[in-house]
Parts: sequence; C-alpha cells; structure tokens
Amino acid sequence: MKSVWTILIITVVSTTGTPLAGQKIERASSDRSQIIHLKTALNHLTVIELREPVTQVATGSQSFKIEWRENKVFVQPTEADASTNLFIWTASERLNYELEPAGDVPGMDFAVDQVPFAQPKPASAPSRLSHPQRRSSWPER
Repeated sequence: MKSVWTILIITVVSTTGTPLAGQKIERASSDRSQIIHLKTALNHLTVIELREPVTQVATGSQSFKIEWRENKVFVQPTEADASTNLFIWTASERLNYELEPAGDVPGMDFAVDQVPFAQPKPASAPSRLSHPQRRSSWPER
C-alpha cells in the first residue's frame, strides 16, 4: 500500500511540475525600433512591468483584454487564434509588442520586465600620462 501512495505522489508532483518548467519571465529592452513578441495563453494573464507609469496603450484588435495601472500592463487573450500589435507609451518612450496567438501554458510569457536604464560610467580622473605638457616633479634619469 505504501508503494501505491509513493507512485501516486510522484505522478502528481511530476505532472503538476512539468508546466512550470516552461513558463518564463522575460527581460526586454526599450529600443524604440524593436518589436517584442509576447506569447500568451487562454485564461492566463501576462504582465508587462515598465520603469515608469504608463500614459496610454493601443492595440489593433479587441481579441485581447488590455488594462493598465501605474507601471504595469495586463494582457489576456480572449480568442485562441488571434494576434495583433500593442503599443505602450510612457512619459519618455513608446514600446512595441506583437501579441501572438494564444498557445499552451508552458510556452507563454508570464511576465516581461523592462530592462533598467544603463547606468552611466563615472568619468575617470585624467592620467598624468595623458597630459604631456605637465612636468613631473621627479628628476629625470
């Protein structure tokens, strides 16, 4: 009897854990010339999280339910075979997405996080070697 329970537990864990292996959270840059492909699944929500609050969104089809609050956009397909584009505007940029037809849950994008702005490198102090007109206080040999 104990081996039956062990097999049952292993079966339940392996079948419920399998879809989680394919689910993913993506990171995307905000290059205005880039189109980010977003994979969704029916009855599931995909979240796009941006660096700053969203001011406006637009999509080419009503086959996706789109909502936004603060810096998050929520995308949910309402039809299986529909695809469309999605634009998101913030105060400083526009992001371009292609919403692909709803697929299976393991292949969907659960969340897309916008890559943070690149931090500028601090300016380095000028080297003494970079100023040939300066004279060294060291005696020449």
